[in-house]
Amino acid sequence: MATQLTNAEKRRRDEALLAIARERMLMKDLATTKSSADFHETAVWCVKDALEAAYAAGMEAGHAKSAGNEIEGWLSAIDDLVRNCDGVTGLDAHLISQAETALDEIRERIRGN
Repeated sequence: MATQLTNAEKRRRDEALLAIARERMLMKDLATTKSSADFHETAVWCVKDALEAAYAAGMEAGHAKSAGNEIEGWLSAIDDLVRNCDGVTGLDAHLISQAETALDEIRERIRGN
């Protein structure tokens, strides 16, 4: 099943595919014209090289996404700990508030990247 991509992810994917096609298969573009211009004679080693580059790019994107999910998981756990401290005897409410604000700022910075 195909993953739903955001427009930004689709744009990055298409840019990566075009770069691979240009560099590895010597194609000028990937536009479909429904003409003989859509067909290219390409050596097997160029196709293999292009497929390996696409696979590597996919692996890299997957690792980056899973790292982001792992960070979000850690932030959620810390967030739960901080928010559950509210009302605990002996804890400074101002410090809890500052921790909540810091977590929100970290999330905003991560999502902004």
